[in-house]
Amino acid sequence: AIKKVSPSGEISLLAGQAREQGCVDGTGAAARFNYLNGMVVDSSGNLFVIDGNNCIVRKVTAAGGVSTWVGQAGTSGNADGTGTAAQFGFPSSLVIDATDNLYLADSGNGVVRKVTPAGVVSTISSSVRPSSILGLLPSGDLLVEAVNDLLTLSPADGETSPFALTGDRILWRS
Repeated sequence: AIKKVSPSGEISLLAGQAREQGCVDGTGAAARFNYLNGMVVDSSGNLFVIDGNNCIVRKVTAAGGVSTWVGQAGTSGNADGTGTAAQFGFPSSLVIDATDNLYLADSGNGVVRKVTPAGVVSTISSSVRPSSILGLLPSGDLLVEAVNDLLTLSPADGETSPFALTGDRILWRS
């Protein structure tokens, strides 16, 4: 389930039901999810969530309306495409940029994917083997956790660079 917290601290249900797994588009308590593991908000106030075990990304409106945004529910695969024509192995984390592009780690396929605001899914890197995307750096590069490594990944060209964190500084290596 997804709950929201008001500025005054009031907690209410936005979508889904606790302990009731499934894959149902709908509004409020009628919706069902199966293993939520990442969420971001776009510039219009829509919430995008990874529904990991269903291998999809869902869109949740401010009113609690849930729809399948990209991916084929319950179908694990590896395909770029638009909307439900795309397939994911196991999407595990996502970030959003200033123009509402989503970037997600498709851990099951070992790739990083981009999803445009129109729902077009493309693979931007198949060499990273991501476990998660940790964030978006001021440069526009993605901070990606890969097997035994932390990398930056350029969404523009798919190039990667290793880096290390020390104290409060990021040290870049080339």
